Amino acid sequence: MPPQDRATSKQAQILEGARGAFTTSGYEGTSVDEIAQRAGVSKATVYKHFADKKDVFLAFVRCECTRHAAQTFDTPPSEGDIRTILIGIANSYLHLILSNHAQAVFRIVVAESQRFPEIGRAFQEAGPETGRRRLERILAGGVARGELMIDDTDLAARQFLELCKADLFYERLYGGRTEPTATERDVHARKTVDMFLRAYGTPTPRA
Repeated sequence: MPPQDRATSKQAQILEGARGAFTTSGYEGTSVDEIAQRAGVSKATVYKHFADKKDVFLAFVRCECTRHAAQTFDTPPSEGDIRTILIGIANSYLHLILSNHAQAVFRIVVAESQRFPEIGRAFQEAGPETGRRRLERILAGGVARGELMIDDTDLAARQFLELCKADLFYERLYGGRTEPTATERDVHARKTVDMFLRAYGTPTPRA
């Protein structure tokens, strides 16, 4: 394996260990020793690839957000009409943001962003902003096909994501409810999409 590939593989191994450590113990409760132990590497190896614990956490946040944004918003337009596509996206997005893992990451980011603003910026750019831009392209495709009437796709993408969250996300974040079932998510996703299409959908797609 080339040296660069070995380094990338080792970083991925460390970040997998960090994933378990941070989501279990939080940022403050996690040590570099715990990250190294979970990753199956030495503490020296962690410091060879990352400057400190904050650097590991920043890389972890970027990696998680990038992966989840791709899984949620990389939907080929050929998979159906815009309603079908948006219901799929809404379900994937809700499954992500309401999961125990994502909720743990959200809480850590919020808790640490006041001390380390770069953590909040990294999360916002790699997660919500990346997802919004991907969704904006999907909406623009719907406009081009005559399925949507949207003047500002950036605003519409933001509105769609907030409609998805509604009360479910914040109730989960503040510990007020358990993770919804797949059926509950799907019902909410469909209602969200139908509300969105009442504002932006075309009565009949143009030929």
